[in-house]
Amino acid sequence: MERVRTVREDDGPNAHVQSVSAQYRRYVVWLLFLIAVCNFFDRQLINILAEPIKQDLDLADWQLGMLTGLSFAVLYTFAGIPIAVIADRTDRAKIISGALFLWSMFTALCGSAQSFSQLLLARVGVGLAESGCQPPSLSLIADYTPPEKRSSSMGHYSAGIPIGGLMALGAGGVIADQFGWRITFLIAGLPGVLLAILAFLTLHDPRAAQSRTVRAAASRPVKECLTELARTNIVWWLCLASAAMGMVGYGLVAFLGSFFMRVHETGLLELSGSIERLFGLHLGPLALVGLGLGLISGLSGAIGTWLGGQIGDLLSRQNMAILLVVPGVAGPLAFPF
Repeated sequence: MERVRTVREDDGPNAHVQSVSAQYRRYVVWLLFLIAVCNFFDRQLINILAEPIKQDLDLADWQLGMLTGLSFAVLYTFAGIPIAVIADRTDRAKIISGALFLWSMFTALCGSAQSFSQLLLARVGVGLAESGCQPPSLSLIADYTPPEKRSSSMGHYSAGIPIGGLMALGAGGVIADQFGWRITFLIAGLPGVLLAILAFLTLHDPRAAQSRTVRAAASRPVKECLTELARTNIVWWLCLASAAMGMVGYGLVAFLGSFFMRVHETGLLELSGSIERLFGLHLGPLALVGLGLGLISGLSGAIGTWLGGQIGDLLSRQNMAILLVVPGVAGPLAFPF
């Protein structure tokens, strides 16, 4: 994890790939993976807590939809662009650690909400802070890993998404079953604060050694970048495809836990009783739903994401353009299921 040498201002654009040890590059990917786990844990936690929150605060379903979707997505979506612009010109590692600290604090703050409006504002804070995670994280991975290993590194990082969702549903359901939804939010915020301190102390941006003038000269004007992206058809197709899959995925997970708790509560109570009689283990309906949904979606998602990265590395060695075959095939295969 020791840095080999500092990147000089006159080094080439990829000099930092050779300027640090292989161990540190692996450490960066692993640390960013853990941050991604924390990111999606805090993001998805509210989905398994929706029913107890609804009952405690006497909410309607449209309010649950606001809390699980719109309140988070609006600022997360649009704040990501200016934060990415700032990340192009400043220390990306500090942006990541600062964002992690903020969204963890807002997650803990959700547990103290006494009304819909208070919880809504806390969730807006989570969305705003979490928008500072992915753009600089992906940029750092691209800098620290050579092109031939970039897909697998991105796959490693992205596996934190389903694993974070698994932990949010599974651990969140179990903790809420024992201590209630408020304590669950408070507990969820602690790991992120500790991880933010670790990232602040040990995560380095290879551009940090360069002066502000050099960094600014290397960054293209925002208008020029947006113009080029707007003219690139593949960007539009990728955005539309991601939006379509996100709409289906997030819309489903937001109410799947509520569906089981409302429609299958009797069966869940019977299953809970059977488990307690056979194994002496008490798992309430909320814990059972969280564990079931988390294991199904989390494990399969992590395996698929990791495998997609490995396949991407193999394909990119032949032709970089073939990379799009992976999501092009995997996306349509998911919809029938």
